[in-house]
Amino acid sequence: MTTLLLAPADTRPISPATIPETTSLAELNRIKQSWIQAARDLDYPENIWQVVYWLGNKVRTSGLRECQVWQSGEVAIIANEYPLRFIPERNTNLMQRSFGVWLADGQTRASRTNPVDEILFSSNLVARWVWLVAGNEIEEVEKELLFLPGRWLNPVLAELGHARQAAQQNGLDTIEAERRKLLAEMLVGLEV
Repeated sequence: MTTLLLAPADTRPISPATIPETTSLAELNRIKQSWIQAARDLDYPENIWQVVYWLGNKVRTSGLRECQVWQSGEVAIIANEYPLRFIPERNTNLMQRSFGVWLADGQTRASRTNPVDEILFSSNLVARWVWLVAGNEIEEVEKELLFLPGRWLNPVLAELGHARQAAQQNGLDTIEAERRKLLAEMLVGLEV
């Protein structure tokens, strides 16, 4: 299966492998921006976030910060969401939400005890996205965006349906928990 990322009429390279090493800095920047825009247009960053958020596992990093990790074959996603500072005028925290997608480089190395370190030291970064979130406002951090088109995206997109089902089930479970709490609070079924 091949991922269709870009419109055929577009003149940008379809993969990093097709870029000549003699390409100018200006042209490399144009290609990078066109890949980022294509990913944005196809909702790939949000889709990747949904997969890692709903299907990933919580893991402590060697720095004792908790992150969400999802893996399938040679592809791994590491995601973080944490407060940067409190915004008193909005009565909310400014949150940083980010993910990195890593593709195993195929080289054999000594195994590491922390799964996040294992991913970071044995893989190549193929996508990175960073958002700043304050309440309902979300802003991308443009200088922190990277998206390299490739087959690594296939297993992520294949799990998107499962991620959406998990999100829906979580919503139903939350509603049911609230309903049961209210039943207990109202002493439903008891004569008072």
